Amino acid sequence: MSARYILRDSEELNRLRAHINALSRERPHSDAHREACREFHARFDSLVYPGGGALFNRVRHHDPQALDAALAFLLADPMHFRSGYLKEYLWRWLAHCPLQARELSQLERAALRYLDRTASREFFAMCKFMHRRGRNRFWSSVSATLLSSDVAKVRRAELLLIHKGSLFAGAMARRCIMQNLAHERYGRI
Repeated sequence: MSARYILRDSEELNRLRAHINALSRERPHSDAHREACREFHARFDSLVYPGGGALFNRVRHHDPQALDAALAFLLADPMHFRSGYLKEYLWRWLAHCPLQARELSQLERAALRYLDRTASREFFAMCKFMHRRGRNRFWSSVSATLLSSDVAKVRRAELLLIHKGSLFAGAMARRCIMQNLAHERYGRI
């Protein structure tokens, strides 16, 4: 389960979905549109996650093969339909799995990559995981990010560090962020 394999499947899933969207704009009820939808749904399980949904669900039962697939998926960090939900669940489930030092190092590496991109739904699940399982070297790396010239990256590092101290404080920070976003989008609520 290499990152190249996972990213290739992600690109294929994105291509299939883009084809459906294009057909729905041009000819929404055509045979071609129905065929594109059928192909998407037929291939979805095998493309969305390495090993499909069956292997994904075995992460909760601490299956070694499923843990390897979860680590590979989080390290590859694919972006496709439903991938955010999958990553969020993986971070939650992995918090309860017995992990070796090598596996924890891989998860810390995946978590540090979240600081380089816009925070999405799985960001806060990752923060909770790191609150429980992050080691001193990881937190030192996050603290070093505070010296970055990228303001958004520093902000994400600060959010992660808030979770380090307290899950309650992290939840309150998230609530404040969501309220501010809603206020910006919709005015006074």
